[in-house]
Amino acid sequence: MMPTSRLPIALVLLVLSVGAASAEDQSSVIVAAQKAAAEAQWKTAKLGKFHAVETSYLLVYSSLAEDKLKPIAEAAQKVYDTTAKALQYGDKSRPWAGKLTVFLLPDRSAEFIPFLKLVEQRAGKIASDENVSLRLRGEEPSAIVGLGASVKVNDVSLREETAKAVAVALLDQKAGAPVVPFSLPTWIHDGFGRAMLLRSDPNGRLMQAHRMKLATLFTKAKAGTFTVGDTWADGTNTNTSTLQTSLLEFMLYGPEAEKFTKFLAGYKPSDDNEEPSTDKALELAGWKPDELDAAWKKWVSTKK
Repeated sequence: MMPTSRLPIALVLLVLSVGAASAEDQSSVIVAAQKAAAEAQWKTAKLGKFHAVETSYLLVYSSLAEDKLKPIAEAAQKVYDTTAKALQYGDKSRPWAGKLTVFLLPDRSAEFIPFLKLVEQRAGKIASDENVSLRLRGEEPSAIVGLGASVKVNDVSLREETAKAVAVALLDQKAGAPVVPFSLPTWIHDGFGRAMLLRSDPNGRLMQAHRMKLATLFTKAKAGTFTVGDTWADGTNTNTSTLQTSLLEFMLYGPEAEKFTKFLAGYKPSDDNEEPSTDKALELAGWKPDELDAAWKKWVSTKK
């Protein structure tokens, strides 16, 4: 992130506060500075021409044509709205000032990797499965979105990966990761992102397909072949992705949804516990694994 972009925001906000400017004026200034910072970062990455689409809470930049970028940005905004509601953000408790900048970089070798190396000043090889980099500290929160090396670039993958990255950015902010640097487990990011994508699907087709698969997995015959711990254990279960999505949806919308924030907080490192485990996070939230397993399976089996 370019350090020179921070000073104008601070100076202008100071002037506005002295002049008793309205909250709307201050927000406009913040967003204008965020746009300038995003354009400067794009220039630093040497990616050539870009298009930008602005939504209610997002600034989306990409080399994609505007007619392709607009529906992606609109889908990401829907996921933002769904996620903000699920995490209990509101007008008076927004995740950050201004908007979240999203850099959508479909060409992995010519866009995503150069952006990470030139703007984030990454050294060394970028992992082949890394497709999102979140920078949420400071005045220009952003999500750099690419595609994993094995993911085919098409309208569906671009829309879904962008939307999931926005959801995860809101989740990390809620967990406090930018303030006390730590990483939530990958299984939570993956399951949460997919759950928010399903909940935001305007025609319900994604959710319908998910529900059909769950119905098969949660029959009496098959529900006994897995436990809640299989969602975060390292293994080769081909249904792990579906189970993770379902469990995160249960944690967010089930009968004990009030525990979810405590669960996230359980991953914050402390002097006594530098690398908290999922078991520890569950304990702090008041979820015993066996009870969580039973409640989750009952919720899925009885939910219409």
